[in-house]
Amino acid sequence: MPPAPGRPEAQADLVAMDLLRLVLGRLQRLIERVSDSEMALGSDLMNTALEGYGLLKVSGRNRGLEGAAEALGARFARRGSRPSAAAA
Repeated sequence: MPPAPGRPEAQADLVAMDLLRLVLGRLQRLIERVSDSEMALGSDLMNTALEGYGLLKVSGRNRGLEGAAEALGARFARRGSRPSAAAA
């Protein structure tokens, strides 16, 4: 039986696909680990920022830090049920 046309190329493509799948699997696991690390770091930063903001609200009023507290307060302002000051 004569060799099928394109058979060597198809075999080479199959080998390349198998190698590519190995690399892709490793990359996907790495991306998952990086994404998990990013989420954990963001959570830590948010907790630290909220704790600092809370301390600033309590102690900042007596130390001339009202402007800093207001600037940070804008980041943590609740959105939704209250009408904005501009609408009032």
